[in-house]
Amino acid sequence: MKYFGFLYAHSTLSVLGVCAFLSELCRCQIHNGVRGKWPPFSKPKPHSETETSEEDSKLPHPLKLNPHSHFMGSANSLQLAQIHSPQTKLTVQIGDNVQLPCKVHNLGENHVLWRHGTNILAGSNITKYADNRIDMLQDFTLVISKVNRSDEGDYECIVTTWPSLSIVHSIVVHDPPTVSLLTPTNLIVTEGESLEIGCLPSGKPLPKVVWSMRDGNMPLVLHKTFLNQARLPLSNVTRDYTGLWVCTADNGVGRPAIGAVYIRVLYSPEIEIPRRRAHGGQGYKVQLVGLVHADPKPEVRWRKNGTLISNSDRDDRVQMELYERNEYRLVFNSVKPSDFATYSIEANNSLGVDMKNIEFLGKSLRVPDIPILTRWEAEDVDGIQVTLYWAVECYSSLIEYKLFFRPATIPPADDLSDESALIKLAIPADKFSDTGESFLHTKSFTLRGLNRSSIYQAAVQARNKYGWSLLSSLCYFATFPNSSSTKSLELEQVMSKMKTAYRVETGFTRDGGSAQKSTDASPPSSSSSVLLSPGERSTILVLWAAIVVVGSNAYGASGRWL
Repeated sequence: MKYFGFLYAHSTLSVLGVCAFLSELCRCQIHNGVRGKWPPFSKPKPHSETETSEEDSKLPHPLKLNPHSHFMGSANSLQLAQIHSPQTKLTVQIGDNVQLPCKVHNLGENHVLWRHGTNILAGSNITKYADNRIDMLQDFTLVISKVNRSDEGDYECIVTTWPSLSIVHSIVVHDPPTVSLLTPTNLIVTEGESLEIGCLPSGKPLPKVVWSMRDGNMPLVLHKTFLNQARLPLSNVTRDYTGLWVCTADNGVGRPAIGAVYIRVLYSPEIEIPRRRAHGGQGYKVQLVGLVHADPKPEVRWRKNGTLISNSDRDDRVQMELYERNEYRLVFNSVKPSDFATYSIEANNSLGVDMKNIEFLGKSLRVPDIPILTRWEAEDVDGIQVTLYWAVECYSSLIEYKLFFRPATIPPADDLSDESALIKLAIPADKFSDTGESFLHTKSFTLRGLNRSSIYQAAVQARNKYGWSLLSSLCYFATFPNSSSTKSLELEQVMSKMKTAYRVETGFTRDGGSAQKSTDASPPSSSSSVLLSPGERSTILVLWAAIVVVGSNAYGASGRWL
């Protein structure tokens, strides 16, 4: 009983450790040639924190055992089997390679096994593994190559002591998203009908789904989800719904997955006319254009004043063309006066018909339209210079322009009937190249040798082979530093008020009114009945002084420009 009491007192030792201890004890006693006696049973004495016997120092206290360690070896040399790797939880993707560590110290004659569920994957006493993706390194680290879905779960590293030691690693395998369509990849509907498209996403974690229209003008639309199915209802569809609708699933693992449905919407013809009124000149090339939208493909015809234009009726000058997919053109290669008329483009298919009109007007026998002075710019380059820009619409080639300019008069004139100090310049027109798209002629001209800080008036005429156009409206421009037409409206308004203020103040009229012209050309006084803001009145005083200086320098005794 004394020997069993000894075993009871040290029950925390492992069976293997106790056996080794007893074996070593017996071997020593037999070697000495005497039959040893077991130590008498005695209750272990409590140890103080500072006192430890020599025999006890060789054994660990039962309350201080490492849960991942056990005794092994002889009584003279007891060692602990320990696992020094922490437990981990890994999140991986399919195809990744994984390493699960299990570093064991003092393994001795024990073995290390790796278990997944009920399956033994690898071990220190196993030379061949059933799965060729599995390998175990010298430090007992488990290697799994090209992880798949079946690899998810807990992995236990076991040391075959008694009781055994183990740690558990966990693997969570994330799947990239996939998409399965719930509707056919091609759908045909008629305009005004309703339909529903859907897709079924899968993956881990469950992907988020967005429906959108690729290369279309539809806004991003929301879908409804039921049992993980992303369904998108489309009500009262129009031709704008025609196109590729894409279901995109994304869970942050790998690339997003897509599924596509092409929707074709059948509808009756719809005609767009870019220019409802076309202009042309005799001998020029002109195109009448109609954009026809329809599905199924329509039959398109042209009419002149309501009469169908057939291939037999038209001559070689007139061609009917299909440009790109839906742009229909009626082309006149050389316009004749008889071509000017109202034309109609008509389109019809099995679902309906549409028709639009284009008015073709001729201006070939007319003088140019009234030119328009569009802008001006002042620069100080070796003296002040001003560049004027203008445009004129004409359906035949222009020959020349006339540019009229002079210093602004006192008061500012409404026209050029008074030719005092008026300068006339003849300017050749540029060679006109007809593209069949526009008959707008543009021109610019730079005036040099002008007086600084002055106000001028200008107007333009244009001539073609049929005669001169009417004179353009008067334009004011200035030679103040860094001035330009960006302030021309302000200048026009100030000059207009200046003219009115001058007439109210002096009673002067350019048409020979009864009021007598003031001899000192004084500016309007503050008592003027014309309403001027302080800023405008200050501007008028400056302009008035500039005009007086220009007038005194520019006019001789005869009143002509020097």
